[in-house]
Amino acid sequence: WQVPPGAFALLLKDDGTVAYEVNAPRVLNTNFLRDNDARTSRMFHKMKSRALSGGGYVTFQWVGLDGVLKLFTAYAVRNGSGETICLARAA
Repeated sequence: WQVPPGAFALLLKDDGTVAYEVNAPRVLNTNFLRDNDARTSRMFHKMKSRALSGGGYVTFQWVGLDGVLKLFTAYAVRNGSGETICLARAA
């Protein structure tokens, strides 16, 4: 996958696991439902819900690589294998 500079991409399984990433190596194999806080769990549910409804944009807060909490905008969609693909960038 190729993503624009400053953006990242995630392939999310329905159980919350990050199966693949681009520019976000710290979250590979992380489970957003089991291994993180409530904010991360809500972010996962927003992405999955938007993807299941045909795809679209979501916003969420996440700590960037610089350690600062930032607002991100992402596009989430389902792939042919029933997983959620998310492409995100700081707003």
